[in-house]
Amino acid sequence: KSAYFHFVFEKIHPFLDGNGRVGRLVSAFILKQTGYDFRSLVSLEEYLENERERYYYFLNISSQDITPFVEFFVEGLLIQAEKAVGNLGKTEKERPEDSLLPRRREILEIIRDQKMVSFDAIKRRFYKVPVSSIHYDLKQLIKHGFIKKLGITRGSLYTPATI
Repeated sequence: KSAYFHFVFEKIHPFLDGNGRVGRLVSAFILKQTGYDFRSLVSLEEYLENERERYYYFLNISSQDITPFVEFFVEGLLIQAEKAVGNLGKTEKERPEDSLLPRRREILEIIRDQKMVSFDAIKRRFYKVPVSSIHYDLKQLIKHGFIKKLGITRGSLYTPATI
């Protein structure tokens, strides 16, 4: 439906300016309405811009049979979807805290939110967890560069590694 609409809309070309933008916007809306809501992951516009010559070629040769244009359109969705899947792996690598154990991730979030946190504050949040485990979690977060420890006494504070 989306490819068909886009094709017909571009053939009609109802406006003096902005037909491409409106066509892409409505095509994305049709995809969303039919259950393919991946606009935040897949940029069909990027594909059409990168393949502009092929886009106009298929738009112009497809007078009676729009199959070549539809195939080109679907190919674009597939290529962009594969690109999005590839980016998911990159996102995970770019955010090393996603690989932390849940409690360590929560400790890190607390420290990032508060900017400076005492051990006692963390201990109160995790009152059911042994103190030695909390100390170990903090040491691991320091070791991997997520947080810094300010001070060496009981009154030490923990801060994010990058403020």
